[in-house]
Amino acid sequence: MIKKIKLILIILILIGTSFDVHNSLADEIWRNVGILGFSDGQADLISLAFDGSSPYVAYQDAANGYSATVMKYDGENWVNVGETGFSAGQANYISLALDGSTPYVAYSDGGNDYKATVMKYDYTHVICYTHSTNRNYR
Repeated sequence: MIKKIKLILIILILIGTSFDVHNSLADEIWRNVGILGFSDGQADLISLAFDGSSPYVAYQDAANGYSATVMKYDGENWVNVGETGFSAGQANYISLALDGSTPYVAYSDGGNDYKATVMKYDYTHVICYTHSTNRNYR
């Protein structure tokens, strides 16, 4: 009889443990950050970076001629960082980095013969740096 009681207790402990594991795993799921599909149109070549816990995304924005757009999540909504579609032309090979809360975007710019371009947003105006392969060596 004691062996049966011990066996029943072990089974109950194991069942209880499995429910605890199951319940803790139920909380570990993927959750949306803001609304789904927050871009105006198709978003390609997406790059993600963080300022602390605030995510930023840069992407090729089909709704704006495949030019570059940057957005950040403000805790409730995805908001534009500056103008949408700010690159001179189609933006390819997009890379986003942050220095504090200042976003930098590097890309191949179709509006500049697909040359390397880096832009930063300084919250007063956009500053553009374009790499030129036309050099004068003396």
